[in-house]
Amino acid sequence: MRDASAVGRVVLYSSLLCGCSSQSAEVTQKKPGLHDVELVVPLGGQNGCTRFEQILGPSLRLFWPEARPTLIFDDTRAGRRLAARCGRLGRPVFVRPEGLGEWREGMRLRLAADKFTIARFVGHVDDDTLFTTRVTEQSIFDVEGRPRIRGRLGPFQNRFWLEATRSTENILGFKEIARFMAYFPVVVAARHQAELRKLLEARRFGGVNATRDNWGEFNVLCSYLYLLHREQYAWTFQRVRPRRHLLPSAELWLSVAQHASWMPHEHGSLAVHRARMAEGYCFSSRSPAPACKAFRARHLHMDLFRFEDAQWALHPNVSRAQSEHYDHVLASGLMGRSDDEAWVHEALSELRRAELTFPGRPMGVALRGELPLLPPRPLAGGLLAAVRIVDLMQCFVGPARVHTARLSVLGDLSDFVLHVVQGHPPWSVKAAAACSSGPQGSGAIWECRLDTELDALPGDCVGWAHSGAGRVPFLTGLSSGAVLVQPEGREMMEDNRMYALEVVWREPTPYTSSRSSARCIMDSHLPCLG
Repeated sequence: MRDASAVGRVVLYSSLLCGCSSQSAEVTQKKPGLHDVELVVPLGGQNGCTRFEQILGPSLRLFWPEARPTLIFDDTRAGRRLAARCGRLGRPVFVRPEGLGEWREGMRLRLAADKFTIARFVGHVDDDTLFTTRVTEQSIFDVEGRPRIRGRLGPFQNRFWLEATRSTENILGFKEIARFMAYFPVVVAARHQAELRKLLEARRFGGVNATRDNWGEFNVLCSYLYLLHREQYAWTFQRVRPRRHLLPSAELWLSVAQHASWMPHEHGSLAVHRARMAEGYCFSSRSPAPACKAFRARHLHMDLFRFEDAQWALHPNVSRAQSEHYDHVLASGLMGRSDDEAWVHEALSELRRAELTFPGRPMGVALRGELPLLPPRPLAGGLLAAVRIVDLMQCFVGPARVHTARLSVLGDLSDFVLHVVQGHPPWSVKAAAACSSGPQGSGAIWECRLDTELDALPGDCVGWAHSGAGRVPFLTGLSSGAVLVQPEGREMMEDNRMYALEVVWREPTPYTSSRSSARCIMDSHLPCLG
């Protein structure tokens, strides 16, 4: 529970600073439209233009061509060189950096976004935001004209988010409401941004060191909005990894964009990004092109119901929500067909060949010998038992056909077996496969080609088992997340680790839909709420 006196102090302090009394005193304005939103995109560092040109820019031109992006560059010689390259793609603004580094500098600028726009609403996106369906007013605002906000509840994804929630409390003076780095675009009234900026300036950021400490700008921003302006926004909260029975909420969140760097992807390739755009184009335009028919063959547009490592495609109302969204697209008349649809066929062909992995896995660093991998932890008596692992950091957000496991080896792992596990208690093994050939030896990176390909559905997770003669090493730190570990003869326990193991899969095409999987699994560790 939030401390009531702390909340009251923040409300009063903010009201005095901004000259507003409460959310009930909001002036009624005309219902907003897409034309009232200006996108704000920090483009610092060396890769900002590249990601914008390859990911955000093309997807905006396809799915939100009338969008107005404001591109924020460092007011330095390097920043102006960057602006000369891609500043023409939006309205360039130059801001003197404060030495926070590329990533945190962008976070700081988002909390001051009202200074860079005269629009009624600010739309926050990253330079690697990938729009995957036609943006409509209904996807950004509810029927009352309130911006939609999605919050993620439940256990922390990793240690970074645990530390970030502590920073939010210090910055604002009350506890964080939820994790709001959970969707794009994050649309906020510019006047509310101004209020928060003044509050943070007066509080001196709550003593949080913006350079050294871990914090999340969207958690700060949206927690503030929930406290002071709750009725001016439409809130949807989704629970991740619930441990008890939960009822589905009344409303289902619909994603119009993905966080491209945190999607399952093919190393060094943009094929998956192009394919996701092509799929969204096919659903939005209803093109009868053969490639579009293949993309629509499974009937469900998965990108509407997932973001980063979370998916809610098993919710019972997804078909209705999808139909309503594409009815709005059709009625708006905003999405026509391309004169040349050859790119759609090429994207489908690329997707069929793509070798997908989960983002953020440590294998690339391990291959260079730079990863501080930890050895297995022995049980009492110094013995290592046979073990079963369920990796909650590797759960599928779409259909998959797994053919390879790539892992670091300690000791003898010749009896290693890979599992596809049901993504909720009792974590039943749905399918298992051994490797077609053994590892080269301890300390090596093993390319384990499975003797049988394993099919996975959205919500299933990766697992494995082996005897006590060997182990898969792991790391701990900010990136480590939840895994379930079950030594032989013991109960399953949860720990925070990142194993030096990744799976490789292809996405089955043409897509097919399983009626049996289209029900809500209430105890799933993935969101089962709308």
